[in-house]
This record gives sequence, structure tokens and C-alpha cells, in this order.
Amino acid sequence: MWEDAPEVASRHQQAQERCDAATRCAATHCKLTRAYRAAGRAARKAKKQAEEAPTVEGEWTYIDNMWAAIANDGKGYHDGDGEYTVKIPVEDFGEHFYLGGEARLYLCGGDDKKVFELPSEMPPPGSRVSFCVQSFPAAHPLGRLAMINGMWVRPRA
Repeated sequence: MWEDAPEVASRHQQAQERCDAATRCAATHCKLTRAYRAAGRAARKAKKQAEEAPTVEGEWTYIDNMWAAIANDGKGYHDGDGEYTVKIPVEDFGEHFYLGGEARLYLCGGDDKKVFELPSEMPPPGSRVSFCVQSFPAAHPLGRLAMINGMWVRPRA
């Protein structure tokens, strides 16, 4: 039962061993159970993301980084339409900025198969390339801010 979160398991066992009153036990148990469940959910979510991440196919090059995406309507998926804009610095592409190339972004709870076009002219240094991504309804717990967890790029075929 505790294999997903061993640090929470040891705290839970210690709390149960020290517990001498039923009310104290119930309060401590409740907090630790919530922590255990949250750790378990996070572990399952990370495992699911790893399984659902698109495979790097042939000419796609993976760029490992994280970027913040801001909700277009200022609300995010809670009350809004779930569209986010991410602005990625040109420097983050490194040598893989392909003029007129293609990019795919990985947003947890979003469509990682959507292909975006890169600019056909080299942007000035220090500038950013903007992409508009769509999340699925109630797919992730972030409201106004979401994280892009990676990007695949390739030259245009």
C-alpha cells in the first residue's frame, strides 16, 4: 500500500506507534492519509505522462526544458476556454531552430500531436516564439498557469 510514497509510509507508521489517544490518532492519521494519497496521485500521474508522451520518431529532435504557459482569457480551464499561450526564447532551441520547421509541445492534459510552424525568418536574439496550445477540459489542476514539459522539433519535410 505504501510503495508509491515510502517517506509518507514511515511517518504514518511512526504516528500510529506514538498515538495514545483516539482523537490524536484520527487527526494525525487523516493528515498523513491525505499526504499519502497526494503522493500516490503524483506518482501515478508521472507514470501516466511517461507512458503517454509521444515517442521520438525518426527526424523529431526532443528539447528537454519547461516553459510557463499563461491562459489567454486569464482564467484557465476552471472558468475559461483552456487556451494557453507559451512564449519560448529563441535561445532555448539551440542549434535545433529550423527555419520554417515544425514543433510539437507537450502540455500535460493537452494535445501533443498538434504540429506548429516555426518562423521562416530568424527572429532577433533575445526574442521569443509564441505558440497557442489547447488543454482538454479539466485535464490538469492548473488554472491560470500551465507548464509545457518538453518540445519536439524537426525541419520541414
